[in-house]
Amino acid sequence: MLTTPSLNFAMALLTNPRLKKERSGWDELVDSVPRSIPPEELDPAGDLSPLRPELLDSPQRFILEQLQAPTSTSTDPASIQQRLNHVSQNLEFAVDQFAHGMHALRTTKETAERLAEKSLGDAASVLEEREKERKINGKSVDPMDALRGLARVLNSQKR
Repeated sequence: MLTTPSLNFAMALLTNPRLKKERSGWDELVDSVPRSIPPEELDPAGDLSPLRPELLDSPQRFILEQLQAPTSTSTDPASIQQRLNHVSQNLEFAVDQFAHGMHALRTTKETAERLAEKSLGDAASVLEEREKERKINGKSVDPMDALRGLARVLNSQKR
């Protein structure tokens, strides 16, 4: 439910001349766009796909070309089955490659997260130990010493 201040604000927005002008501009723009564009205007070459084959990698481009290849007008089930078998020959391999890539990415991410947690934990423990030592000795923590200590820990883990 709108309160009085928010209602007043909404009314001010609705009566704002600048916003009315913007709205009329948008309405004109929307009205100028044709509702349906004939396929000939979308793709003068007559291709059925809006895909751009030059942006696909070679296995995907090969499958797209097979799908778009002109075929005989025969609706014989045997010829349709043969064409589908031809197109799907490499599909299982491509799906397997995709699944393998996703598994490798997930494994790499998990390993990187574990390594980052370990590195940060080691750095935090070293800094806590130094803080305890400084408290015992009565010295305050110098920010440069803290950064040097952190750098040493990180450098020792790279080796």
